[in-house]
Amino acid sequence: MLTSTSSPTRSFYDPPDPYNPAIVDDLLRGANDWRNIQDIVRLTFKALSDTVRAQGQALKEIERQMPSRLTRSEFHSALAQKADFTTVSEQIADLRTSLENRSTFIELQARIDDKVSHSELSYLLSTKASIDDLNVIADAKISANEMKSTVHDIYSRLEFIQSEINRQIQALPTMKDLEELSFEVKGKAGIKDVEDMLKFLDDKQTSTVGKKANRNDVDSALSRKADLADIKKIMGALETKAEQECVEQIQAALDDKVDRGELNQVIIRDISQKADRREIDALQEFTREIKRDLETRVSDASINIESYFKSLKNETEQIRTSFATSLGNKADVREIDKILTGLHRKAETDHVNDWINLAKKEFSEQLNAKTSELKAQLRNHEEAIFEKTTNNEQASKSLDHDVKNIKDQLKALLEEKKIDKDENLKFVKNSISQSKSEINADIHTISEEIDRIMRTIEEINSVKSSKDELSDLYDQISARMEEKADHSDLDKIVSNAQRDSLNSVQSLKDDFRVKVSRLENEIYSKLDQKVSMAELHTYLSEKVDVSQVNRLIGSKASQDEITTVRREIERIFQELKLRALKEDMEHHILTTKNALEEVGKDMLLKASIKDICTLLDMKASVEDVNQALMDIHKELDTKANHQEVVEHMNEQSLINEALCSENTVGRWIWKSSEVKNGFAIPWEIQSVNTCPENFLWEPEGTNLIVVAPGLYEVMFGFYSKKKPTVQLLVNGEPILSAVNNASYVIHHSSGRLKGVNSHASGNITGLTLIDFLALPARSRLSISYTGDSNAEGFFGLRKL
Repeated sequence: MLTSTSSPTRSFYDPPDPYNPAIVDDLLRGANDWRNIQDIVRLTFKALSDTVRAQGQALKEIERQMPSRLTRSEFHSALAQKADFTTVSEQIADLRTSLENRSTFIELQARIDDKVSHSELSYLLSTKASIDDLNVIADAKISANEMKSTVHDIYSRLEFIQSEINRQIQALPTMKDLEELSFEVKGKAGIKDVEDMLKFLDDKQTSTVGKKANRNDVDSALSRKADLADIKKIMGALETKAEQECVEQIQAALDDKVDRGELNQVIIRDISQKADRREIDALQEFTREIKRDLETRVSDASINIESYFKSLKNETEQIRTSFATSLGNKADVREIDKILTGLHRKAETDHVNDWINLAKKEFSEQLNAKTSELKAQLRNHEEAIFEKTTNNEQASKSLDHDVKNIKDQLKALLEEKKIDKDENLKFVKNSISQSKSEINADIHTISEEIDRIMRTIEEINSVKSSKDELSDLYDQISARMEEKADHSDLDKIVSNAQRDSLNSVQSLKDDFRVKVSRLENEIYSKLDQKVSMAELHTYLSEKVDVSQVNRLIGSKASQDEITTVRREIERIFQELKLRALKEDMEHHILTTKNALEEVGKDMLLKASIKDICTLLDMKASVEDVNQALMDIHKELDTKANHQEVVEHMNEQSLINEALCSENTVGRWIWKSSEVKNGFAIPWEIQSVNTCPENFLWEPEGTNLIVVAPGLYEVMFGFYSKKKPTVQLLVNGEPILSAVNNASYVIHHSSGRLKGVNSHASGNITGLTLIDFLALPARSRLSISYTGDSNAEGFFGLRKL
């Protein structure tokens, strides 16, 4: 049971909320005092209050949504405005027939494709000539007279050109001029002179070629170097050797082609940095010492482990004895039986078992965590040792790979050297043959040029005529000379012809000299690119000897020795992998001691049986829980069931629909006594509007819009000293008129206006009207006013 005091948050006179269980809320907030009952009762009350609260909120939401629902009359009126099924089907059939008579989309698309687009039309029009362009072209055309004059000018120019051609033909040199020209040609260099010049060039080239190294010298120089058998011996010696850095230094020196002194310094310095046989022996001795040291460490570690296990056994015995003494201080079995009998009368005995199991589980988890941590540390140590061994294996593999690379590089060097020698020989031979072929080609071209000149001279001689023909020709020339110009003009023409012939001969001579000089320069440049005998001897002297290479290789350790050392190192690391160091063992001992101390502390912090009994005494008994459940059932019996609540909600929803449909009201006030446009009343104040979605109003607006169609009650009233004339307009058309006459209104008369004496308090009665209208959807209502300027009024609507 629970004893409740009044909640400070609620007044005694507040009306009860049927959807909010205030009593249960006060209980849950702690406003009322609870007796010692179980948590399941509190959870039951909380679930019940949450259910009632959720149902109350759902009911309130339904009540809030009820005014926005349509009534049955509004639903029927809305349906009455819809189209009939037959009319709609007829319209659809007409639409189908009209669509069938129309063209399809494909036909329309084909017609559109056949038409010219606007862009194509504009492009075609832009490519056409305009009328102005045609007028300009027509104005630019010449007339027939202009054409005749142009043709006449062309003929006159052709005649002038013909006369100039005849004059140039007459000005050509005669046979005498040609004889003088041939005489001057004979004074030039002949074929023999050209051959002598070419022979001189050939001797000069052979002398320069003789200064270079011939094949015998190259063969003798190569014979002094190591032959293929020596290189094979070197390769056989290299197969059992190692040292990649030495070979890399040798390769770099060979590529840079340094002298022998620098090469020896680099090789000796690198060799001095390497290990010899004595160092390898020292390394083996060092590995043996490491092995002995590790064995001593392992033996010490095993002794420490045994002592540690003994200490652990002693500590566990001490813990066991202390635990037995602590158990002796605890309650005996009979007291525990009494406690257990008392616990049977209590509720939730499994909770204690769960708590004990939880403590056991936590203790076991802590022990597992400590053991897993120790195992992880051992695993990390083993992984570190394994990583070291793998690194050593990788180092040995890299050494093997480096040895193989050195062998391959030496082979490649020998092959490249051989290829370079062959290429040098081929290059020398090709250059000599190419230079000879170029010289022969130049000689052939010069001889052809000389033959061509001789043929021209012979043709000129063959063209010469005999003495009789010359005398006849002389008579004819003398006869014509009388008709021609004087001797001074002829001298000028002859001198010009001689000058032209001399210039042509001089140009031929210059071209020949340029060709010869260019050929000499090319030969000299190609010869300068070759290696001389002295340079070849110096390059060969800078190379290393086979004896030096053999001596350097012999000072290194062999492959077998390296493999034995590597195997010994691998064996040592395998032994180290299976053992632990002393420092790691001490670390493990410390961690286990700390773990045991933490476990002891956790055991001391755990609750004893007395503490558990006191906690159980503070809990509610089974009788209290049963009594609380009986009280809850009594209260639940007084409540309504779900079906009754649903029926009540349905009835209430019907009532709310009826009330909401009758309470759709709007009322607006006019107090400024001012009108717009001379007659329209601006509604300044909205006093009531229960449905703003249906009655649309704007401040200072003359029109009121009614959205939903249907039957409405219209009321208005105006108060002034003199009775005014008022008209009600729907969509701009007047439907009601209230005037100051005996009939009260012209349309829909509902009373009579009778004048009485004025009241002492002022203007109490006014011109009022109540009527009922069937308005269409989105009706626009306005009132026109004509009367006293000092007036006030109101306008109201209510949906039926």
